[in-house]
Amino acid sequence: MIHGELPLLSHKTYLSSPSAAWIVFVPGAGASAAIWRPQLRAARKNWNVLVLDLRGHGRSAKSTEAADYTFKTRAGDILDVLNAEGIKEAHFVAMSLGSVLVETVAVIEPSRVKSMVLAGGVAKLDSWAVLLMRFGVIVKRFLPYMWLYRLFAWIIMPGPTHLRTRRLFHKQAKQIQQGEFLRWYSLANEVQRVIRINAKRKCPIPTLYVMGDQDYMFRRHAYQRAYDRSDTDVVILPNAGHVCSVERAEDFNLVALAFIRKASKIDSTFHH
Repeated sequence: MIHGELPLLSHKTYLSSPSAAWIVFVPGAGASAAIWRPQLRAARKNWNVLVLDLRGHGRSAKSTEAADYTFKTRAGDILDVLNAEGIKEAHFVAMSLGSVLVETVAVIEPSRVKSMVLAGGVAKLDSWAVLLMRFGVIVKRFLPYMWLYRLFAWIIMPGPTHLRTRRLFHKQAKQIQQGEFLRWYSLANEVQRVIRINAKRKCPIPTLYVMGDQDYMFRRHAYQRAYDRSDTDVVILPNAGHVCSVERAEDFNLVALAFIRKASKIDSTFHH
């Protein structure tokens, strides 16, 4: 294990058959594994599934110190779970900031990642997002973290059609203690650098960004990533915001699982 001294992330597996490929669901910061409930029902029919909570989220262990709190170590948490479950390779479905973690896994151990579906994927932070993060760094120790979280959720998901999603995230975020929230927020200092490193990943891996047409903060950067990389594509879901996997769950499932099915066939042909 990469972090043998640390407890594993809380996770659950659903087995379809011994020969079935694995899909690993990774939530974004602030969300728990429960955010993937609509996807689990669809994926379990044909794939083995692993769903996990990030460090300090849901039922996962909380960190005792922040000294080694980086995207690399948090991606290492995910690899620890794969090792513990004996999963050599998998398709990954990630949400929001979880997309940066999964792409970091693909940089660390590319042979473990067969494909990536990134819902509301974060391919870059624009100047407005950077300003927002810097504001949060200044006030995070003075404002109650839920105030800050609610503000960010409203900025990223401002529309009336996003109200249900905001409420869902508020409910799940209440499970996170303030100290853990501040540790996750400390990653803001390195997120731009990590995104640039991930974008230059040499190993080609089939990647799909699934974005809502109302995801004004991240949508255009997903287009740019697809333009820059031949292994990457984008699908836009109408009438959906940043968390399109919740707001348009059925459409998201159709797109994501079709992509994974296609990636599995390509991978099988390659290995034969």
